[in-house]
Amino acid sequence: MNNKKVFVFGIDGATFDIIIPLIQKGKLPNLARMVQTKAYGNLTSTIPPNSSVAWTSFATGKNAGKHGIYYFRERKANSYERPFISSHSIKSKTIWKILSEYGKKVGVINVPIAYPPEVVNGYMISGLLAPNRKSIFTYPPRLHFELLEKLGDYPLDNEAEIIYHSSGDEISAFQHLIYSNKKVMEATFYLMDKFEWDFFVVVLTLADKVQHIAWKYTIPEFRKQYPELCMKFENMIEVSYSIVDEQLGRLKERLDNNTNLIILSDHGFGSISYQFYVNIWLNKLGLLNLKKYAVMKYRFQESIKTSLKSFLTRFGKKVGMTEIMDKVINIPFLNMNNEKAYTLVDWSRTKAFSSWTNGEEIILINLKGREPEGIVDHDNEYEELRDFIIKRLEEVRGENGEKVVDRAYKREELYSGPYVYLAPDIQFTTMDMSIQPRGKLTGKDILVRPSDFSPALHRMNGIFIIEGEGIKEHFRIEGAHIIDIAPTVLYLLGLPIPNDIDGRVITSCFKEEYLKENAIQRSEHPSSSSIDTEGGKTYTEDEKKQLAEALKG
Repeated sequence: MNNKKVFVFGIDGATFDIIIPLIQKGKLPNLARMVQTKAYGNLTSTIPPNSSVAWTSFATGKNAGKHGIYYFRERKANSYERPFISSHSIKSKTIWKILSEYGKKVGVINVPIAYPPEVVNGYMISGLLAPNRKSIFTYPPRLHFELLEKLGDYPLDNEAEIIYHSSGDEISAFQHLIYSNKKVMEATFYLMDKFEWDFFVVVLTLADKVQHIAWKYTIPEFRKQYPELCMKFENMIEVSYSIVDEQLGRLKERLDNNTNLIILSDHGFGSISYQFYVNIWLNKLGLLNLKKYAVMKYRFQESIKTSLKSFLTRFGKKVGMTEIMDKVINIPFLNMNNEKAYTLVDWSRTKAFSSWTNGEEIILINLKGREPEGIVDHDNEYEELRDFIIKRLEEVRGENGEKVVDRAYKREELYSGPYVYLAPDIQFTTMDMSIQPRGKLTGKDILVRPSDFSPALHRMNGIFIIEGEGIKEHFRIEGAHIIDIAPTVLYLLGLPIPNDIDGRVITSCFKEEYLKENAIQRSEHPSSSSIDTEGGKTYTEDEKKQLAEALKG
């Protein structure tokens, strides 16, 4: 009988581009020992390298065409709205669900896209997309109050982002991130000690969230402009990695020789070069057209909003009523809801459009029979339009003649499976992953260099480190992909791998004798899920607003 255990320590957004230089400076002693003595290498993320897609691919071992997640938002039938996803949007069984069905005991803490929590053979605490503390974000539901009793508090993953996006206060957000990270690990240690487990996974998001806002302090141009500011904040990233490394050390003290430890991230990180206003670009191509009077109204509202926000901010500081003014600034009139931007579009003259929010490298076709007011015919017109858009995307150039789009794909070129139909019609990647698509509909410029070099953006190179029985030491792993983690965990626990999983066991990191003694087993039973609901139905209107605030960027 296989009595091994597996612990997965997720560091959202971690990259060796930061880790290795810090190790060379004598920092991160726990990660240093593992990189220098264990098996490690880059972990290729998904396209796009977005946390929603990547963590779901980690959890299922599948490409998005089989699990159905392409971003934090999803298509809504016969609508231009794109509601938030939830765990109900995932069309495949997760690794913790599969393990539960085999009778394995699991602990799952702070994994993104795990709200609402699943019924598992163990414990589960939802991470990113759990909307607020009133929601039922633990399994069993009583676990929340048990954590309050034992730990005193348990903050949610999105709270620091709401602090930052609502106030711009980096220090308060950073303090809350550190506090939240501490409580996540306290909950982890409490549950590890409380019950027997075979598989445990925890994800720390501190490094990811800090890098998004603090990467700019590492950029020479920004440092020249704001030297004193950079001196104050330049160590934020290093401090965040050091805190995570310290928690890793505490964790390793609790693991026995019967446990394999996997450390991974869902993607890497790097600086931003441009913001690409995709809808404005489509408008200039004549593929997206706006209602004349709606646009005038929108521009007037934007002008009034900008002026009034500036006045209220100055007034609030002057009279010592900053918090009250922040609430006034956030009233609906002063905040055009990007989710409703589609109401400005003249759909009778629009063939293609992109996301209304920021961060999605996508083009959607206004297709007859699928979109409410679709005008593009299926077959020939659809394919010709996609070919035309892909060609023009790859011709977009920056201010120095450099390419903006590295490659544009038809969805069936990237994804396979029963849920490809949910994918955007065109998915593209930008040069060096350094260009952020923006959802704005009006304006003159297609490409803009952000003056504050924010936010930092995701890269394809996550991290992967593994140690334990049967694992090589002093070994550099090549070619590992995030979809390979689930089958590798199943293999370590002596369980068969479902035949519809896309990932493979990362055999290169195992000793030859271990592979000979432990054959990889296959199962003819698929790991698809019977759940087929829209994730957006999970949330109330207030919860949707809270998520929108947390996911600004």
